[in-house]
Amino acid sequence: MAASVVPLMISKKHWITFIIPAAVLLTGCLVAGYTDGILRYLGWLILLSGLYRIVYLLSVKWQLFPDHLLVTEGIFPWGRTRLQIPVYHVYEAISSHRIAGYFLKYGTITIRRTDGVTTALTASRMAGAMRFCRQLNTIAQEYRLQADTPRNNTPDNRLDIGQELTRIVELKKKGELTQDEFEKIKAQLLKRI
Repeated sequence: MAASVVPLMISKKHWITFIIPAAVLLTGCLVAGYTDGILRYLGWLILLSGLYRIVYLLSVKWQLFPDHLLVTEGIFPWGRTRLQIPVYHVYEAISSHRIAGYFLKYGTITIRRTDGVTTALTASRMAGAMRFCRQLNTIAQEYRLQADTPRNNTPDNRLDIGQELTRIVELKKKGELTQDEFEKIKAQLLKRI
């Protein structure tokens, strides 16, 4: 799996995620700056916890490359997570959001993987979640279509193609595939029959 230098798309935590940690940081500054004694130390602890949370949230990054998804988060080397998922292991990417997320362009990204058993990886309040999931689904679909299997004309493969057609129709209904993307993937699937 050769890593590309420049990611196709990057999703980080949305600015709305930083409101509460920033309020904690500000509270810590006020308590540390305007009190004496033990309250001053408490203010410094509050300030440091708010600062830690902000730096941690800044470290969360989902990067989409042509052949893999790279998820990184964490500040310190012993607590840093770096997860690299090949695109062909991605079953589907789902984005969900509430009303505020729709208007402010953030949401929850859920990646369902197929590593023998289906597992999910989720991150909330990610900027551009819907666009990120749409792009990842398109790339994963292209990988599945390019895969040459020796059972191309078996009845099982026709069933798989039917399932894939059903899945892309659902993705189109959810708004995760555009009409052009849907038509392109459908044409590729129908060529395999």
